[in-house]
Amino acid sequence: MKKMSFSKISWSLFFTIVMMSFLSASNALLHTSKDSDIIRTQLYSNFSVIFTQSMLLLLMSWQVLNFRAINFLVAIRGQSEKIQKQMIKTIIFEVIIYFSFYYGSFMLSGNIWFKDGYVLIGIMILLMRAFIILFLGMIITSLYRGQHIAIIIVAVQLSNFVYHFFLETKILLVQYSPLYDPIYRALHHIYNI
Repeated sequence: MKKMSFSKISWSLFFTIVMMSFLSASNALLHTSKDSDIIRTQLYSNFSVIFTQSMLLLLMSWQVLNFRAINFLVAIRGQSEKIQKQMIKTIIFEVIIYFSFYYGSFMLSGNIWFKDGYVLIGIMILLMRAFIILFLGMIITSLYRGQHIAIIIVAVQLSNFVYHFFLETKILLVQYSPLYDPIYRALHHIYNI
């Protein structure tokens, strides 16, 4: 039987995440105008949250569940801590790769950064999205030893949606710029954003 090396798994994982990231970025850039700022381009593209970020979280879950299947053998050898550290490193790596390519593609598109609002709040919004996915990834590592696998996976997916569709779009975007406030847009007759 042919044994698969860790490096082959790592490269395929790397390219999968890069492809998901480029898919999200290209979708966002295709559906916005050339003069859109990064917040409008990245955050109003719901495709990334609905599809690729959900797939990224499911990919993380799949990886942890693969190690869960051999948890007993790992524990006998006293390698549980080492495996858990490796899972955490892998999740951090995946989040960094995904968001580096996702936000990096905007830099290469030539669009304007933070044109519509405050720069510091805009940076905070972009970093918060990455930290939320990282935090949810850390929760996913609890699948290695935890119970109620389905509940954890569903809760992680729902948390991603609640953060994006409620906290991010209803609260943080309004803090970034009044252009994202529905009342402000109605008063100023701005119907398209």
